[in-house]
Amino acid sequence: RTSIIKASHHHTGKQQGKECYFCGVVGHIKAFCNRFWTRVDHAWKQGRYYWNRGLNQVFIRKSDLYQNSDHRTTSGSSRQRIYSNMALLEEIDEADNSGPWYFDSGCSRHMTGVKEKLQEVKRIKGGKVTFGCGTKGMIQGKGRTSEEQPQLMNVYLVQGLKSNLISVSQLCDEGLTVWFNKIECKAIDSDGKTVLRGVRSGNNCYMWDQSARC
Repeated sequence: RTSIIKASHHHTGKQQGKECYFCGVVGHIKAFCNRFWTRVDHAWKQGRYYWNRGLNQVFIRKSDLYQNSDHRTTSGSSRQRIYSNMALLEEIDEADNSGPWYFDSGCSRHMTGVKEKLQEVKRIKGGKVTFGCGTKGMIQGKGRTSEEQPQLMNVYLVQGLKSNLISVSQLCDEGLTVWFNKIECKAIDSDGKTVLRGVRSGNNCYMWDQSARC
């Protein structure tokens, strides 16, 4: 039987002055937040989750995690920080990160954790991504996707990222029109050509449709 592995609640003094991204209480981070894991347990027991067996990943809708709760945001700092608001939880085990690309409206930039998915990667010094569980990953570089991937520019390579994310806001910034319905999503250029297409999966996420590569 599958179960969610929680982070240990025995945390060090280094976290005592930190504010939880989920509940806003000072003294712990989201990975050790009792309120957060209570929401996860509740959704899990009600069957309100999706387990991607192939990738060994668990997804829970953000509305189930954040309902009736302030969704906190963290303030900026002198160093560049890019925040990814992902509903993907930590892997049940180590997972192969060769899986699909997900359209993410809460992610500020396209990003992946697999260097082999990118080409012409340029190193970046500084900058971090905050994952949904509260942990952070270093931005290692930026490049464009390889031929067998969705054709994306300025994709961040993030250490420890377990999903491949297509940023909806970045697509819009690049001049594309992105629309969703209950079955699919499309990114359309100024000539009316569909350049990217996603299909809605059983976890209510939209995954890039590789068969519709343009």
